[in-house]
Amino acid sequence: MAVALVSAFLRVKLSDPDASKALYAIAGERGGAELVIRGNNRMVATISEMLASARDARFADPVITAAVTLSSIVGCVRAVLEGYAPPGFEDHLDRRLVLLVSAYFAAEAG
Repeated sequence: MAVALVSAFLRVKLSDPDASKALYAIAGERGGAELVIRGNNRMVATISEMLASARDARFADPVITAAVTLSSIVGCVRAVLEGYAPPGFEDHLDRRLVLLVSAYFAAEAG
């Protein structure tokens, strides 16, 4: 699950960094914040459903686990896109995020 989630998110957000930067930049304009909230809620719901469907793990609160997971991934991607990540941060970001998410899922799974 972690590999699929991280890979899909990074592929979408980093395949066209300029478009992603522009979308983040206008998030606060013309109802953009509301759109961001709705999009975030949809992604949390989708990740939560994925966690709830896991056959080999049980998550006590899949919504919270999904929200923390998404926030962790988004934060790292925004650091890259907005240019405040330290040198080398982007190197192997996919591997590092998969490790982070996998460890978190394992810790949260019952």
